[in-house]
Amino acid sequence: MKRLLLIPILFLLSNVTIAQTAVDFTVNDCTSPTPVSHHLFAELDAGKIIVIAFVMPCGSCIGPSLSAFNTVTGYATSNPGKVVFYIADDMGNTSCTSLNSWSAANGMSHVTCF
Repeated sequence: MKRLLLIPILFLLSNVTIAQTAVDFTVNDCTSPTPVSHHLFAELDAGKIIVIAFVMPCGSCIGPSLSAFNTVTGYATSNPGKVVFYIADDMGNTSCTSLNSWSAANGMSHVTCF
């Protein structure tokens, strides 16, 4: 009898979704020689769609990041200036030079890195 009661409860709990609020940030990107400041909520308020890939960067980060990049590129073509792709170092300890090089070497050119 406990099994019958447990299964529906687990099923119901697994389908519960909880809304989350994005954490706002203002940060300079890795544009050289003059970094550009980005304010997340201001860009969202301006109607932009922001997709952020958090990378280490590592080999296993390439596939998912490249897939997201390709998807964003497709949408950006039909919605110019509306869809933006960011690459952010997951721990904030990778240099801009390394992050930009990793992105370009793995087929993600002309992206905004942090």
